[in-house]
Amino acid sequence: MNARVNVPRIVEGMKRAGWGVAATCVNVGVNNKTLTKILDGQVPRRLDAFYRVIDGLKIPIEEALINGGAH
Repeated sequence: MNARVNVPRIVEGMKRAGWGVAATCVNVGVNNKTLTKILDGQVPRRLDAFYRVIDGLKIPIEEALINGGAH
């Protein structure tokens, strides 16, 4: 998969929920290291953690990723 995380969309979802990093971790069930990777634009190895984040923030997968080949 050649895709990147749409970081601005993740941050927007966190703001909309009124959650900072710590609150997002608690509310979606991921650790700080995983969320930090996502906020750095990396898709984590454990995709279930990524899905927990976007599901908890109510972000569709189509909006959570940017196709690496698209310009």
